[in-house]
Amino acid sequence: MPNLSTGLSRTQGFVGEVAHPSQRFVRKSLTEATILEKEFKRFERYVEYWELYKGNHWSESELDLDVPTPVLNKTRTFIDKSVSFVVGKSFKVQFPTKEIQKILDPFVDLLLENSGGALMLGHEAVQTGSVTGDCFLKAVWDKKANFGRGGPKIQVLDSEDVRVRYSFIDYSNNVPDEVFIEYEFLTTLGTISTRREEITDKEIKVFIDNKLISELSGPNILGRMFVVHIRNMIAGKEPYGLSDVVNMENLNKLLNSAIRRFRDDVDYHGDPITLLYGMKIEDLQKGVNKTWGNLPEKGRVENLTLDTDFPAQQKLFAIIEEMMHEQTNIPMGSTKGVQNISNTTGVALQMQYLPLIELTLRKRMAYGHGLKNVIMLGMELMAKGEEFMKVNRSQFPAFKETGIMDAIKQVEDIIEQEKTSITKLKPWNTIEIKFQDFLPKDKMIELGILRDEMALGLESRTGAMERLGKKNIQEKLDEVDEEREELKKKGILPQLLGREGKMADLIEPSKDDGGMRDKSETIDGQKKQEEKASA
Repeated sequence: MPNLSTGLSRTQGFVGEVAHPSQRFVRKSLTEATILEKEFKRFERYVEYWELYKGNHWSESELDLDVPTPVLNKTRTFIDKSVSFVVGKSFKVQFPTKEIQKILDPFVDLLLENSGGALMLGHEAVQTGSVTGDCFLKAVWDKKANFGRGGPKIQVLDSEDVRVRYSFIDYSNNVPDEVFIEYEFLTTLGTISTRREEITDKEIKVFIDNKLISELSGPNILGRMFVVHIRNMIAGKEPYGLSDVVNMENLNKLLNSAIRRFRDDVDYHGDPITLLYGMKIEDLQKGVNKTWGNLPEKGRVENLTLDTDFPAQQKLFAIIEEMMHEQTNIPMGSTKGVQNISNTTGVALQMQYLPLIELTLRKRMAYGHGLKNVIMLGMELMAKGEEFMKVNRSQFPAFKETGIMDAIKQVEDIIEQEKTSITKLKPWNTIEIKFQDFLPKDKMIELGILRDEMALGLESRTGAMERLGKKNIQEKLDEVDEEREELKKKGILPQLLGREGKMADLIEPSKDDGGMRDKSETIDGQKKQEEKASA
């Protein structure tokens, strides 16, 4: 557990000196000791929530010694389902214009690749935040990145190691005023040391075992905080977020206790108990091919059997499970395996999953803003780091220029030429995070909708390919256009399977036939045209 004693005197806790009017009375009563106690309780919650997620729902003293202790880990099931809906598909980074997108896309791809990829980064960030309630993302320079040449990456910090301070109770931009990171690590000598970082927008201080390391400390070259704090679920003006585990912790433990009691009852009745009527146990004799012998005339022997399936206990299971689904916004159908939804319309499916969709949209609001901020910081760090290494090239023999400085100049020129003054105020690395659809779609239906929109002039080819999740769209469009031109030169008409299973021409009707070309031409008819052209 991190040592929180250091730094409290200069930060006066995890919020600024100026409090919100509704919280001013509470803030006045906060002393260094109470703040320390609150922080320790927060760290304890983090540890407990991770244990629940991992399936450790029983303490050592509560475990059964002779048989496995039953654990139904609904906590992990629910959190994994929520994470899958938020970032089950990789998020995309979009720039203000296509020109800027084409210039800066390679640098964003490099940053995300150094960070493990967009899919991995998003999954780790949302999983950490969902379990603990807080996600801390740090833009760092990794010497091992980019095949040892060095480069920026985005690091997901352990929530237990981080403490933040905000001024004026302003958490809307996800960027704290001060960040304290403290954790233990194993040295090359096999001993355990403690590393502590104190970060502001002006300077960075690194301590190892409370000793300032001057080589790792110094001014902040970015000139701004490079740690982003994402609150998983916002709770008013609370500086830290709420975990998904809050609403399911007690219910999941209650469910496991009920299952354990049910198992004990079944085991009790599973071992037969013999009842003797009209005799004593010593009067009985066991013989060959018989269970009991020498029975008195009016004596009888019976085994106590289980004549019930405990309906009250099973009803309790259902009630607890229903409460968990209601409290966590996870519909029962989403965790019950295969469902008969072949004839379910898209609107009906959305209504069925509405609670989970609402939860997903709330989370995307928080994580989208945080990912946007940290990726912009990573791009700034890439530019600053390359500029620094370029000046000190002798210290970095493996350094190779990525060309980001030239790219920034091109982007700034494009922004300067924009007509709207608002666009000119935006920095060169302005981006937006776009999440993909969370519900599955019928590909043929989606293609039909896109075709109709394009025919009505409501959608472009670029927009259609974006909605289909295609990558390198401009290159793909150029490739399609080039192939189409080659086919036209050979007299072959590029065609697409139409709505009724026939071939529909994609190119404009020829002037030679008066614009009356048949749009429902069959595959056989197309083959005949190709044969005539070749003849």
